[in-house]
Amino acid sequence: MSSSHASPADALREHAPVGFIAGVASFLAVYVLTYAYVVLDGVDASDGGWKLVGLVLYSAHNVETVTTASGAGQTLSNSVNLLSNGFSGLTNFGSTVPTIVYYVTPAVVLAVAGFLVVQRVGPLSGAISTGAAVGATVALGYLALGVVGLLLFRVSRSAFGAQATVAPDLATGVILLGLAYPVVFGAIGGAAASS
Repeated sequence: MSSSHASPADALREHAPVGFIAGVASFLAVYVLTYAYVVLDGVDASDGGWKLVGLVLYSAHNVETVTTASGAGQTLSNSVNLLSNGFSGLTNFGSTVPTIVYYVTPAVVLAVAGFLVVQRVGPLSGAISTGAAVGATVALGYLALGVVGLLLFRVSRSAFGAQATVAPDLATGVILLGLAYPVVFGAIGGAAASS
């Protein structure tokens, strides 16, 4: 079925692979840009710093970083956003690159991705609504790498019978980073490409 005569549901099924690839590319682009911002802000991203960059990437999607420490029968947990209230005074986040740039980057990259997906697949019937739906398919790849990131950007350490873990919050990681951001901003880009 051609894109120009497809229903929104048909257009979604037909163009999901393009959206998936664009979503994967978007996640990687946001990671690379976040890495650059962290380096420009003078934060040491060497020696395992790639995980810190991942935690900052999740913070840029309003996903908190959860620190859990357990030992001697006690468990303590704390959640913070590394960009807004996390390590105020302990890091240089926002010293060179304004903090708002960290937050805006995922939205802009995803909107551009949604726009490019619709541009790539050509004319769509149903104009804006179909374009928005096709643009939102970037969520497929973004969610996939977002879930992988929830595992990869986890840091665990043990010493003297105690264990500490630092990781993005699982629920909001899936809901905000994996679904809300790519669906909303991908759809905005897709709608813009169709208008």
